This record gives sequence, C-alpha cells and structure tokens, in this order.
Amino acid sequence: MSEAAFKYTASSAAEECFAELLKEMQVEEISDGMAKSCINTIQRYLDDAVAEQGPQSHNLKCWPESFEPIWDGTKRFEFRKNDRDFNVGDELIQREWDPGTSEYTGRVLKVRVTFISKGPQWGIPQGFAAMSISDPYDKQDLDE
Repeated sequence: MSEAAFKYTASSAAEECFAELLKEMQVEEISDGMAKSCINTIQRYLDDAVAEQGPQSHNLKCWPESFEPIWDGTKRFEFRKNDRDFNVGDELIQREWDPGTSEYTGRVLKVRVTFISKGPQWGIPQGFAAMSISDPYDKQDLDE
C-alpha cells in the first residue's frame, strides 16, 4: 500500500472508501487538499444514502452515572464513539448497565438525536460524535 493510502486509513466510512480507492487506483501520492476534498465528497454521498434510509434505532449500554441524569431530564447530550454512524433523527435506546454486577438494571429509556457534530471538527476527536438529545420518552423500569 502506498504512503498516501496509509495516511488516509480508516477512522470513518468515507476515509475507508477513499483508502480503498487509492489502493485500487494504485495512487502513489496525493495532496492533503485533494484528499480532503475527495473524502468530503464521499461523505456527502454517504450522508445522502443514510438520509434516504431514514432514522435508525440504536441499542446502547449506559452506565448509571450517565443514565440517571438522562432519566431525570438534566442531561441533554451524548458523547460517544461513532461506531454506529449516528445521525439526526436516530432513536437511542439506552439500557442502564451496572458495571459492578455486569448486568442490566432493568431501566430503559428512549431519546432522539436532535443535533450532531462528528469528529474531526470543533475539537471532537476523529471517530466520535457529540449529540444533542431530546427529553427521554418511553421510560421503563422493568424491576418495578
């Protein structure tokens, strides 16, 4: 693999596509500006494809110190590794996880993503997302 392909290896789906294209086309060198432009174009196409697909539901493990403030309505954001390609409109199904017992507590809630910033922008690391979330709805305490 060329040095250019190594430099643009995968931390996002667009970068994965770009790295594969570099390999297939046997590109030896590419400027940073051209690489960023290509990655942004690929990302726009991927975003359009996701938008056509519609909102997704994501089941997420949530530790008590993060779950409780969402449950009571005081926490209105999530900062997570963006390994699920989160998008505005997605539903996050949060299941409270107790790391001490390594079991779910039985409390579950749902929120919607209302705004998202994905890294690497605004100081957000590559591969992570900061999301604004709705007030929780469909709260369940299955242990009650």
